[in-house]
Amino acid sequence: MFRITNAAQSLTETSADVVFFMTPALGDQIRDVSIEDSKDYLDRNVNQIQEMLPDALVVLVTPAPNDESEDYNSRMLTYIDYKDAAVEVAEEIELPLFDIHEKYLDQLEQKDASVETMVEENGVTLNEEGNQLMSEIFNEELTVPVDTTSGLGN
Repeated sequence: MFRITNAAQSLTETSADVVFFMTPALGDQIRDVSIEDSKDYLDRNVNQIQEMLPDALVVLVTPAPNDESEDYNSRMLTYIDYKDAAVEVAEEIELPLFDIHEKYLDQLEQKDASVETMVEENGVTLNEEGNQLMSEIFNEELTVPVDTTSGLGN
């Protein structure tokens, strides 16, 4: 919680109207936490942001795909399992969701491209083309009307 508190305090100083919270799917998979702990962590962090910025809209954002979809941790979970759990949390607490992950995969399919062509050699970090696609998808999401009251912490 220490890190999110510091981040939320930094956000408080900006008086942000909207907070886009990237779900920590890969980080939770690497840390090898349980799905329940991951969901609880995400819920607590969103609550922390909402407490510190009660008038700000919180939007959960799924990460772009990476080339680690078949890498399992000791719990036999991939980052996709954690991403799916984060989507469930968004639905459960009625937060707006930018599902970048699914839209990214859809775009790759339309372009007949693969995740491997969008990431650096480490399989995780987006390359220039991958970042460009991420930006395009994110900007498209900004134009989609959403219920702007569901992500408020009132």
